[in-house]
Amino acid sequence: MAKILISYRRSDSDVFAGRVHDRIVSRYGEQSVFIDVDNIPFGKDFRVHIQQELAKADAILVIVGPKWLGLAKGGHSRIMEATDPVRIELETALSRGVPTIPILVGNTSMPKPEQLPETLKDFAFLNAAQVDTSRDFHRDLNRVIATLDQVLRLPPDTSDDRERANDDNRAAEAEAQNIAQIVHQTERDRLAKEAEAALRRDDEDRRQKTEAKARQQAEEETRRLEAKRKAEEERRQKQAKAKAEEQARRVEAEARRLDAEAQRRAEQERAEVERRAEEERKRAERQVRLEAEARRKTDEEAKARKAENEKREPPSRSATQVREQLEHVPSEQPKTAAASSTVPWRIVAGGAILAGVIAIVAVWLSGPSVRPQSEPLVTPQPAPLITSQDASAMYTQGQRYDYGWGVPQDYAKARESYEKAAAMGNVNAMFSLGVLYATGLGVTQDNAKAREWYEKAAAGGQASAMRNLGVLYATGLGVTQDNAKAREWYDKAHELYEKAAARGEVNAVFGLPRPMTTFRALSGGGQSVPHAVLGDVFQNHGIPSRPSGWPRPFSATRP
Repeated sequence: MAKILISYRRSDSDVFAGRVHDRIVSRYGEQSVFIDVDNIPFGKDFRVHIQQELAKADAILVIVGPKWLGLAKGGHSRIMEATDPVRIELETALSRGVPTIPILVGNTSMPKPEQLPETLKDFAFLNAAQVDTSRDFHRDLNRVIATLDQVLRLPPDTSDDRERANDDNRAAEAEAQNIAQIVHQTERDRLAKEAEAALRRDDEDRRQKTEAKARQQAEEETRRLEAKRKAEEERRQKQAKAKAEEQARRVEAEARRLDAEAQRRAEQERAEVERRAEEERKRAERQVRLEAEARRKTDEEAKARKAENEKREPPSRSATQVREQLEHVPSEQPKTAAASSTVPWRIVAGGAILAGVIAIVAVWLSGPSVRPQSEPLVTPQPAPLITSQDASAMYTQGQRYDYGWGVPQDYAKARESYEKAAAMGNVNAMFSLGVLYATGLGVTQDNAKAREWYEKAAAGGQASAMRNLGVLYATGLGVTQDNAKAREWYDKAHELYEKAAARGEVNAVFGLPRPMTTFRALSGGGQSVPHAVLGDVFQNHGIPSRPSGWPRPFSATRP
């Protein structure tokens, strides 16, 4: 007995498979046809049952409709699933070599190889039977039966016409039922499609809503993180700004403090310089007054001594020789022994002592200093002019014209001699030229010229020129007033005076702020200080009468 297996997919061709089953049963009998719905026992593994039935099958009819591949959830084909019953049936038949006849429902086409799994790709190349679903159904299916007869090696169907008529009637009834089922199936398919479309729409809506919600949450999270980042950045910027402002305030406060401190120190220094300048000015004025008083006293004493000497006899020869030797002034006065022999010895001795004192004072007052306005006790004879190019001799000649020592007083000739000596590098001559220009004696008064000569003398180490430069800068005469430069020149002069005084140079003492104290220190320390000088100091209340080297005070008048 022949065994035929019908394979189909219920969602694809349920009604059409029933019609084919009925027609094949009418030809080969109920026991010869196997279809899954009616023949698989309950509780049995359909895979095992299919394999057992295919092992006994002589042929398999595969009904392929429009949905034969099957549409699974997720959009892929069910034929690609390993558990698909249709795939199991077809794979078993092809693997066992069971004759397989594809039956295409209506205008359905065979599936393409790329639509099938690897084990079913050969199925796409089998020749299929096109069976109409309407009135040509029996005609097309008869050809399938004829092919089955050949496969099963059965003789052709020789039933009489009545049987065929009955078959046609049954076929017509079956066709009507099939049409009704098709209509019903179509309606079910439409409803299923609509339901499936609705499900798809719902799924799409849910997916879109889910995605929109996820995007919204992501955007909110992004905004939250961005806001947090901005807030943190603003906080850091505020902290940095506050720190920078605090630092700027500290720097500004420190700068103000330093400026105030510098201004305070500058004010203190300026006040100190002004105080020292004022003290120097007062000291200079006091010295001028004291010197004027000393000159007045000296002039009065000199006049008194001169008047007394005129009443007496002329000084002895020995006294004149002593004075000439100390003053270095040659004298042409006749030296007679008779005169000395007629003078009593007390007068001669007194005259000699007085002449010696006068000579010592004259030598001490030589140089750029103030001299008495009266004539000396013994009027010297005019000295011959010096024509030597020796700078020291030329300077001494300028002093004689300047102070009237042995020659008529002539400031113009004194200036000429000083200029010649200065040209040969004598710094004392340069200083004396500065004094002439400062006092306007023999020249037009010019503080600028005086400053130039003071600067040249100071460059050669002349201390008195340095001190007078300090006076110029302190008072602003001939220069721009500058306390700093005044202090600088005072300090330089003071340093040189101190060094000279330490070496025992008596004249340098008067350039120091307190000459009387320094004199006492020198005398008490064993330094050689002439008694005549000390006596003069005590006589003039602590201010000696212009020793050599004493810088002239800067004033508008010359003593």
